[in-house]
Amino acid sequence: MKIYMLNPPYMPHFGRSMRWQDTGRAGTLYYPIWLSYATAVAEQQHKVRLVDAPAWNWSLKNVLEDVGRFKPDLVVVDSSFPSLKNDIKVAEKIKKELGSTTVLVGPPTSQFSEEILRSAGVDIVTKYEYDFTIMDIAEAIEEGKDLRGVRGIAYKENGKIVHNPNRESTSSEDLDKIPFVSEIYKKHLNVKDYFLNYCLYPMVQIFTGRGCPYQCTFCSWPQTFMGRKYRVRSIENLLDELEWIEDNLDVKEIFFEDDTFTINKKRVIDFCKGYRERSLDISWSCNARVEHT
Repeated sequence: MKIYMLNPPYMPHFGRSMRWQDTGRAGTLYYPIWLSYATAVAEQQHKVRLVDAPAWNWSLKNVLEDVGRFKPDLVVVDSSFPSLKNDIKVAEKIKKELGSTTVLVGPPTSQFSEEILRSAGVDIVTKYEYDFTIMDIAEAIEEGKDLRGVRGIAYKENGKIVHNPNRESTSSEDLDKIPFVSEIYKKHLNVKDYFLNYCLYPMVQIFTGRGCPYQCTFCSWPQTFMGRKYRVRSIENLLDELEWIEDNLDVKEIFFEDDTFTINKKRVIDFCKGYRERSLDISWSCNARVEHT
């Protein structure tokens, strides 16, 4: 199956994966990190194209020409709360032009699935994390199976909206199974397109874990997307990716996008020991809370 992963056009350099979805301060632009992880999973069995329209300054016309050449069976469109109406319209246009099955993903889809599915351009919405959900959707479509067996989605069937049971959050074991997202960056994106004003340039963003038990007023990611339980990759798996980045990407820093990397003090110490034992040299930084420093 051919899958088209799209960070759709909106305002120039708009960041849907940012903690504050906006055009970014001081030139900040996040990687399309969630689409990239989903691409890493899907590419194990399918042909995938990942497109970052805001980073490439692509218009809707550019996207329609590109998706027309690729001719996907499944189109996955990212969304955010500020850009939601625009993102739905992009899906509608693609649906009208190609007729491919369209899936809208991102934080809004877990909160407003009914409203989103009223659009004729959206066939399916995922709820919360969707790395493995996209694989299950692709398998169901490819094998002619009923979508009722796919957890973590809502969809339309015979004019009615069907809500399947939510999917369990990814486990630590699941996270270790996902191919390195940094390999996806190298294959599909240009690392020099992305910038964090608190990191050395160029940089990459990766997750070492997901979920957060805290309730910061400025962050809605745990309740709308990742969940409250913190799940982590093994230290060996994480260090393997850092080695790969150091050997294969021309970047100066790695930023750990976990909501709070320092929750588990022992894990941080074990990571630092492993970092020194492997003689790694690349700089890294992370999000943290003051009581965990």
